[in-house]
Amino acid sequence: MNFCQIFFTEEFKYCFSNQKNIFSLLEIEKFIFMEDTFSFNLYNSIIKMSDNKKEFNLPLSSLKRYLNSDDKYKRFFDFEKHILKKAVFDINTFTDFNIEYKKIKSGTKASNKIVSINFKIRKSKQIPILYDDTIYKMIETIKDKIENHEKIYNLLLLYSIKRGHKYVYDNIEYLKNDSSENFERKLKRALLLDLATNKLKLYISINEFVKSPTKLYNILVQNINLIKTYYPKIDIPEYTTGLTNLRNVSFLEDQEIFELSNNEIELYIKYYSKKKSVIKIYLSNNIIKIIRKAKQNDDSDI
Repeated sequence: MNFCQIFFTEEFKYCFSNQKNIFSLLEIEKFIFMEDTFSFNLYNSIIKMSDNKKEFNLPLSSLKRYLNSDDKYKRFFDFEKHILKKAVFDINTFTDFNIEYKKIKSGTKASNKIVSINFKIRKSKQIPILYDDTIYKMIETIKDKIENHEKIYNLLLLYSIKRGHKYVYDNIEYLKNDSSENFERKLKRALLLDLATNKLKLYISINEFVKSPTKLYNILVQNINLIKTYYPKIDIPEYTTGLTNLRNVSFLEDQEIFELSNNEIELYIKYYSKKKSVIKIYLSNNIIKIIRKAKQNDDSDI
């Protein structure tokens, strides 16, 4: 089976936690909404290149090079429609910069080619907060589980602009019955990965006193091996390196969390040295049905 692994630095991982770091201070979450690399490239190259200038001209050939779009859309009409307008919209919507641009032709005739773009860039003192009654109603359903209401409202608003209200609602509903502990972090993760669509259901829930994280790891592996007995091809990167290595559970500190998630399985493990540790294993509906059917067949053979 072909697969791709992506490893993030610890700093990037903590973007989705409540801890302060350089990435959270830069509000890197906003860049998640820039789905096209062109949007990020425009922000990263053009904004920095402006060097506090409010207005500057950029040759069209240079603009395409900065956006890594040299080989796309020979006609400017298509380039503007599919790349430039969308990139400008993303920056104006999801960052605290506002960009306006004008097309500059090689001459005064209507048939003259566009040779450069005039950019006007200004930095807003504050991103305007739009009122969205639907989002406010969603916030009401989870208000007791969140601390920073304004930040979460803005996050939900951005997702609703990009994905729609149903996307936001479904992922809130997915988490509705979860505990308040780290709820904001869980919500960010659910929205980012669209966990509601994956429709993973809680399959194993364990709350148990353990003497060490190694014991917790052993319990986890026992349950995963049981799942593999009935569904051997489940995608669990047990022997890989990096943050998703299951063996990392053996080295958890008190109150530290290990998480893993893909389309088939989600793991949530939290180690406590002085109270019950937690193991939660979520599986897709399809895998749960396969396991139940296999168990029934085993029972009928006895």
